[in-house]
Amino acid sequence: MKRLWPWLRIVGALAILGALVWQLGTGVFLEGLREVDAGGIAAALGIGFATTVFSAWRWRLVARRLSLELSFGSAVGEYYRALFLNGVLPAGVLGDVNRAVQHGREAGDVPRGVRAVVLERTAGQIVVIGASVVVVLSVPSVVPPPIDRVVTVAGIVVVVLALAAVVTGMTAGRRWIHSGSKWRRGFAVSLADVRLGLLTKETWPGVGLLSVATLAGHLALFVVAARAAGVTAPVGDLLPLMILALLAMGLPLNIGGWGPREGVCALLFGAAGLGSAQGVTVAVVYGVLALVSSLPGAGVLLARSVRSHRTDRRSPMTVERVVETRLPTRYGVFRAYGYLDADGTEQMALVHGDVATSRTLARVHSECLTGDVFSSMHCECGDQLDAALRAIVDEGAGILVYAQGHEGRGIGLLAKLKAMRLQDEGLDTVEANIALGLPVDARDYRAAAEILNDLGVRSVRLLSNNPAKVDQLERHGVRISERVPLLVTPNDENLRYLRTKQERMHHFLPHLDLIESAERGQGVPEALHQ
Repeated sequence: MKRLWPWLRIVGALAILGALVWQLGTGVFLEGLREVDAGGIAAALGIGFATTVFSAWRWRLVARRLSLELSFGSAVGEYYRALFLNGVLPAGVLGDVNRAVQHGREAGDVPRGVRAVVLERTAGQIVVIGASVVVVLSVPSVVPPPIDRVVTVAGIVVVVLALAAVVTGMTAGRRWIHSGSKWRRGFAVSLADVRLGLLTKETWPGVGLLSVATLAGHLALFVVAARAAGVTAPVGDLLPLMILALLAMGLPLNIGGWGPREGVCALLFGAAGLGSAQGVTVAVVYGVLALVSSLPGAGVLLARSVRSHRTDRRSPMTVERVVETRLPTRYGVFRAYGYLDADGTEQMALVHGDVATSRTLARVHSECLTGDVFSSMHCECGDQLDAALRAIVDEGAGILVYAQGHEGRGIGLLAKLKAMRLQDEGLDTVEANIALGLPVDARDYRAAAEILNDLGVRSVRLLSNNPAKVDQLERHGVRISERVPLLVTPNDENLRYLRTKQERMHHFLPHLDLIESAERGQGVPEALHQ
């Protein structure tokens, strides 16, 4: 059904447009295209800039409340790009999907990045639905029977869902956040994000005001479209029709916004005595102007493509092998390879046994002075290093790349210590980095990928619980034939830290679901082994 749904959306939109062509002919669509002039284009670009800035600002407010870093300039650029992709690709939401996933990857939390975009867009739709309900209640004479029922149902659904979220949050949300069930815990985390992103007193006034301002911009563009199409009715008479047309654009049966908007405009303008054909022409002009208003997004897309192309054409970042020597350890005998990367950072790889070129057991281990050297119980890094070396020796062959420059997920030793202090004060590891104005995860795995390539490895069975590491290594040319879990026994000091990595950074840590006794203050079960 998931694969079928996008095609059903396209078919539904085409069916609506086809019915309009059959009833009104192609002339109304062609007339709409002819009515677009230089003045309308200039107005569309100006209004589009304002609405994009308001929407991007709203997104940034929501994202930052969810502890996701997002600069204002990046928000505006990414929003423009998403609007352009929404307008030129089927379904009308693919740009937003790309925006959500891309920001989530950059922030180190893809699901939360997706939720930030969903909440931001939902806030806008709630304002449109609220305005539509006001139209139905205040000027019912302009609303044909099918549409008034749709608006009423939409309003009821919004109220019911809001009440359900509040009641569930008050009764079960806080208990479920520590549940052993990942589904209950995931639901509780999502519910907490809804509250933080939309419902707190620090958030909803700004989000609501920006959503109203965005709606005003869209209505202004509709007025420009109506005047360009030759409609002379007073703006006060047109606004109710335009609000309902914007509501129709949110229906999941459209191609880049086209389909339901034209159908609803035909119904509304016909019922208002302005003519169904005129309604379709206005909708077509609006669709063209909306696409024009998103054209700066094409510039953002092109600039990214050019920058990426230039990056690809540059000489790849190379690592220079400086030394090779035998290194006996308490785990077994390794060959130690010393490298300098392009930044002059010293890197090292340990190779045990005769390593094959494919399906090599490998670990890319991020430098952690506190865990690897001082056996800090704040994290699991030292235990993972120990477990990885043992696993490689038990395998008979394998590689461990020790990634220097990754201290504190790339923020450095002193910044990591500051973040640890904030965690002692109650923040989690993600919130602490953001509070310091630092990225959640700043690690770059390109040097590690180059080292694996230099050692002749083409594919690896990667010892890792981190999906972001897998993604980066693959983007840098390492083929991951298998991700091998590297699970170590937690302790009372690092359990909350690991929970955060599981819930907010989506590390694969299924054994944490077995640790309910530690949450009750009874310590970690002795029966849980590495």
